[in-house]
Amino acid sequence: STLYKETRFEHRINLHSKEKLQIASKALEYISNGNTVYFDSGSTSFCLTQSLPNDLHILAVTNALNICSELTYRPNISTIMIGGEISRNTLSSRGTLSEEMLKLFRLDIAFLGANSIELDGKIYTANVNETGLKKTAMKSAKKTYVLADSSKINCSKIITYASLNEIEGLITDSGITEEDRKCLMEHGANVIVAP
Repeated sequence: STLYKETRFEHRINLHSKEKLQIASKALEYISNGNTVYFDSGSTSFCLTQSLPNDLHILAVTNALNICSELTYRPNISTIMIGGEISRNTLSSRGTLSEEMLKLFRLDIAFLGANSIELDGKIYTANVNETGLKKTAMKSAKKTYVLADSSKINCSKIITYASLNEIEGLITDSGITEEDRKCLMEHGANVIVAP
């Protein structure tokens, strides 16, 4: 079911770290006290959870083991771990069990990862088994944001799970070219560029 060899999380967390911090800082602006927030697995989502202020009171829902572990140390954040089959490469759960559990929640915000954003506005992931959970998160959330650094724009296609015009916005870093930003906007995307 894996369409290509996924890079292990330990390697991805160190790639484009400056850009991920920019994106995390911007994403924080959309989280309010009292929110129920879904954090998808992925290195940018993990960077976002590391950036959460200690005085923030939210209910966090995640399928990622490392994100769950990170949030355990936050006294004002209640955390719910979504169960299911564990992927060693992404350090996260996925599959039917995960999807059924996530359907029980009404989320204010979902932050989703992506492996590629094509210029036609389609969002791609690395593994066919992840698409169902991402779609479930989108259906359960009032607002969905995709977090993707500019290196993922217009790179290799894998398997699509949504289009940018179906979500609240793509949060990316200032490395995105003006040409690519305009192209995505022409396809109905709300492109939010972190300074």
